[in-house]
Amino acid sequence: MSYDLSFTRATEPAEISAIEQEELAELLCKTLPNLTKTSSQFEGDRSRLNSIDLNPDPEPGDGLQISIYRDTIALTVPYWHRGEIAAEVFEKIKDCGIALTTRGFIGHDNQLDEDIDFEQDVPRMLDVYEITVGEMNSAVEDYTKEVPWWKFW
Repeated sequence: MSYDLSFTRATEPAEISAIEQEELAELLCKTLPNLTKTSSQFEGDRSRLNSIDLNPDPEPGDGLQISIYRDTIALTVPYWHRGEIAAEVFEKIKDCGIALTTRGFIGHDNQLDEDIDFEQDVPRMLDVYEITVGEMNSAVEDYTKEVPWWKFW
């Protein structure tokens, strides 16, 4: 499970060319120097899925992953972090969001189900992230509590 953001072009053409994919990858790697680039290539009908993936180096690092597809850019961060570390990760998300909006993209937060202003909305995004991390940790703790061997429920 992860906190997901998607970016689409604000104006036509909506498609991101292979050249622009490379340029965006360079921009994002300059924005976050700990990212490394890999690419996924498909033949035939799946060619629209060709992507450039940016992953933390060394893995798993902060877990922040970016995939640049032909029609959208996906940014995900796993529900691992709390406190200061979560805040640092969301500052990185803010930096990426600002870099992409200056290139004509609109960021959409899939958890809030709304478009994001990266100058103002990041604290609210972080709050939602931390609430979800807390709920997930509670669920895991409840699931892993020891129960006597003879008790089935």
